[in-house]
Amino acid sequence: MHPLKKLMVKHGLKITEFVREYKLDYTPEFINYVVKGQRNLSKATAKDLSRATGIPAEVLMFPENYN
Repeated sequence: MHPLKKLMVKHGLKITEFVREYKLDYTPEFINYVVKGQRNLSKATAKDLSRATGIPAEVLMFPENYN
């Protein structure tokens, strides 16, 4: 499971709520693609999401190495 999905499940958030709660500048659709593994994060996007969530950027970029 992708780290962002784990965070959403832990806090009982749907993707739209997650984007709103964490004040992300990304669409729920984009986050959905990332969580499903259909989009890869750029280094800058991973760092941005890392700052917002506290999940290390490397874990966000390479979730398969941390499951």
